[in-house]
Amino acid sequence: MYAWRDREIVLQMMEDVSGGRVSHAINMIGGVRKDLEPEHIESMRMKLPELLDRVRELIEVLEHDRTFQARTRGIGYLSLEDVKRFCVVGPVARASGLDMDIRRDQPYARYSGVSFDVPIMREGDIWARALIRLYETIQSINICNQILEKLPSGEISSRAARKVPPGEVVSRAEGPRGEVIYFIKSDGTQNPFRVKIRTPTLTALITLPQQLKGMQLADVSAIIAGVDLCIACADR
Repeated sequence: MYAWRDREIVLQMMEDVSGGRVSHAINMIGGVRKDLEPEHIESMRMKLPELLDRVRELIEVLEHDRTFQARTRGIGYLSLEDVKRFCVVGPVARASGLDMDIRRDQPYARYSGVSFDVPIMREGDIWARALIRLYETIQSINICNQILEKLPSGEISSRAARKVPPGEVVSRAEGPRGEVIYFIKSDGTQNPFRVKIRTPTLTALITLPQQLKGMQLADVSAIIAGVDLCIACADR
């Protein structure tokens, strides 16, 4: 519930910019639909330090609270070998010791122009996954501050051709749950001939039989929450 309270800081910033708390319709092919006004930037600069303090408080709780650790440590364990075998990505993989982040390893957009750390833990359980996400939130706030300092002037979008020349492309990006892969094939028309999407939820979902072996029924909900599934993403 404390996390839900602190989430309001993020939702308020998003609502200030886009008018929507969850759905924003800001991104578009070629750029974004709306620019950041000076008041938006100033508001973010004031709210991000508050969010940083809140996240650090939550980290302190998770690192030392005996009740939380009793329900999460050693539960839902995935070894580094299992992570590689199931091709798991994102926070779930990094909580098991896999040192991989597309933003750092194959930078895209402006990630080559910002500095950040990639938190890694090796416990491989629910507790580590919860902490990894909080550590990554710290890094996200750091990235946001750097971006606000380096925002360029100029156009916010460019026109894209409606028809794409025949060919194939693979694009990879680091989403909140891990690496997202898009494969698109064009036959020269304005409609793609083939689109294949691999979401990080798919690889996390197939680890559940491994994680649930020998677990008590009371642990099932915690294990499922720990891998942070998006079933709509897995339904491809």
